[in-house]
Amino acid sequence: MSGVDIHGARFTFSCYVYIYLGVAVFFLGWVKAIFSVPALVLLGFCLWKHWKELREEESGRPLIVRPWVLAAAAVFSVLFCLVAGQGGFFVQAGDWEKHNHVLNDLVTSHWPVCYHNDDGEAMLTYYIAQYLVPALCGKAAGSFRVAEIALLIYDAIGIFGVLLLLFRVVRADTVKKQAVSAFVLVFFGTCLFLGKALYGATGIGSTDISGAREWISNAVRLQYRALYTNLRWAFPQAVVPWLATLLFFEDYRDVRLYCLIGAPLLLYATFPFLGLAVLMAGVVVYRLFAEKDRAALFKEVFSPQNVAVAVGFLIPVVYLMGNLTGEKVPEVGFSHIDYGTLPAVYFCFVAAFMVYSVVIFKRFQDDLLFYLVNISLLLFPFFRMGIYNDLAMSGSIPAVFLLMVFVLQALFAYSRCMARSPKRMIVLVLLLAVGAVYPMEEMAGVLKEPISLKGAQAGSLRAWARRDGTVGAAEAYNYFTYDHEESLFYRFFSRREPDEWKEEFRYDLGQVVSFDDTAQDAHRYFTQGVSWTDLDHAWTDGNGAGLYLYIPDHGEEDLRLHLGLHMVYDAPQQMIVRCGDEVLFDESIEAEETMVTVPIPADCVREQMLGLTFQFPDAVSPKDLGESEDERRMAFGLRSFVVE
Repeated sequence: MSGVDIHGARFTFSCYVYIYLGVAVFFLGWVKAIFSVPALVLLGFCLWKHWKELREEESGRPLIVRPWVLAAAAVFSVLFCLVAGQGGFFVQAGDWEKHNHVLNDLVTSHWPVCYHNDDGEAMLTYYIAQYLVPALCGKAAGSFRVAEIALLIYDAIGIFGVLLLLFRVVRADTVKKQAVSAFVLVFFGTCLFLGKALYGATGIGSTDISGAREWISNAVRLQYRALYTNLRWAFPQAVVPWLATLLFFEDYRDVRLYCLIGAPLLLYATFPFLGLAVLMAGVVVYRLFAEKDRAALFKEVFSPQNVAVAVGFLIPVVYLMGNLTGEKVPEVGFSHIDYGTLPAVYFCFVAAFMVYSVVIFKRFQDDLLFYLVNISLLLFPFFRMGIYNDLAMSGSIPAVFLLMVFVLQALFAYSRCMARSPKRMIVLVLLLAVGAVYPMEEMAGVLKEPISLKGAQAGSLRAWARRDGTVGAAEAYNYFTYDHEESLFYRFFSRREPDEWKEEFRYDLGQVVSFDDTAQDAHRYFTQGVSWTDLDHAWTDGNGAGLYLYIPDHGEEDLRLHLGLHMVYDAPQQMIVRCGDEVLFDESIEAEETMVTVPIPADCVREQMLGLTFQFPDAVSPKDLGESEDERRMAFGLRSFVVE
């Protein structure tokens, strides 16, 4: 029968190429060539060596996928990503505000991305690898919308690889098994519906199990995301972590490849990297006590590939350490969860995934990885880090995904002996149905909303890079290295020159800059306080805004800022403009479609940089006025500005 063999070395190696593509862009775009080129040569050599090993070891039964199934799998991957929010065609989850900000900053800013506010300086320090290739496409085209479409395509390619690799590891060798595998991939989740019902039955928890889909309790923040929820809310923590987890699963006892498989997750998803590292460490510890030849294990741990990849990833480690070791508020730091007064929360939470493990235990009772998966899922709830306990929520991603793999393997095994013993098969199908309740409910909510062709609002993280209390801890402390010019990465490895950041605010006197929703629109000059572009204008958002301009052609003359207004919301509105402590403009404005002129003394331009702060003391939200659910505190609709 004609088709494509996905058991071969070419397909396996293509998965590695996909994983390392974002890593390569990071090195080339963020790191000095003197360091990036040797690191990439080292990593490239390790990949080439592994390619040779794959070719030499290629064996086993082929797994042929028909051409029409491949086509269907490709369409499935695109649809899966579409309903998860990629491309901005379907309604996006709350976390997409962050994703769109990161993607837009990568499109419009020089790399590394740095922010300069009156509250200080910061560098974007985040797991950015999944954004980089799409951002590069958007940067080349000068369009955030192009980057959005590129992200959809790029993620769909990754999901296509995940699906085919899943076919291989669960031995889905029939069209029926392949269809079941795809369905389970979309809708697999822990049986949280049962866990919440059990928690309600104790009389301690709420009996309302319809709300807060992925949370079992308001008392303790615990969540093991369903796969669809993970892709929809945190796609960088889904695509490549799933790929790497499947590659690890195929030969998890081969310690020689651990760094090659796991190290890239540092730049894609730091907490899933930790989750996969826990499983890898479990294998090493078990072998250390179970095997007599510890010298052989030592050689595997410190294999040339592991050592070379570890050395190659020292720079990404230094990059991330600027965030991890920086200033943090207590609520985002690492801590221990004490269940002394609420043990029912823990037991009901773990029951939601243990029901799967109990049903399939007999089949995997001799499988080391099965035990490690369950042990890690039992231990994560005792620790927390991040506002929403991202440590448990995201660190569990590899283990939850592997639990799905074990369930699929058991499902196919039970189907072969259905006539003799149907009970386990029936129970497992029922559990899968229960686990699919919340993912299906979430997807149904997405499909109810209208489709949009214009994409999402871009925005920027610049307004979040503040430690003055004007933004929440989750925004201020998750994405940045503050005072980055003193950080080890920026000082020694960054490809930026000391004053290169100024170019992002470069402005030519007399240039009219509009809010036109392009990569170069007026948002790039506002560090905070301006919402997204709506056709040809953007509303101020909040009680203040900041404007930065780099004016290399400025002499000693005074300047004037002409600010074109589209509308005044709930007129009249007061506007105050300051340069430092000096008030340049203070008037109450009522007329719409007008031009505000602000005089700027020459000494406001210091070292060719002009910084102005705006205050809007009368700003109010449509929600406060009972007009809509819009919570933006608006004062003026801005159309354009020009300085001359």
